Amino acid sequence: MYTKQNFIDSFTHDIHTIKHLATKLKPEMASYRQNEGQRSMTELLQYLSFVGVAALDMILCDDAGKFAEYGKKADSVTLENFQEAMKEQERMMLELMEKFTEEELNKVVNIYNMGENTKGAYLVNTVGKWFPAYRMQMFLYLKSAGVTNIGTMNMWAGMDMPTTN
Repeated sequence: MYTKQNFIDSFTHDIHTIKHLATKLKPEMASYRQNEGQRSMTELLQYLSFVGVAALDMILCDDAGKFAEYGKKADSVTLENFQEAMKEQERMMLELMEKFTEEELNKVVNIYNMGENTKGAYLVNTVGKWFPAYRMQMFLYLKSAGVTNIGTMNMWAGMDMPTTN
């Protein structure tokens, strides 16, 4: 059975991995954009700095407008303050998760007219999938921007490949 703690463990691991990947960014990569119409690296960092907490709050309150409120606050996120922004997001997410009782997780809602589902399912289908997806986008941006010393361990474990002697 998938538990609330499993979900918390999953998103805290995702945050750890995203923060690790961000350490591979160089200041000159801030404006990197794979293609016109896609987010720049800075815009991706800004999005990652609020997407988890915004989704949790949106689901908890059954209010899709919550998402835009958080997005407006992310404009000030830069490479320099990204680690702190992610740390704050994690703190806020853990705080919000305390409000998700079993009853609340089983409450059926229809957010964004995506169909009726429980709040618990919405959590897994948003935060549980968005963080890994955007983490992969960051990884691919890094690779295409010329960062060559990253691989599978960086993407999935949030760590550099152990060196062997």
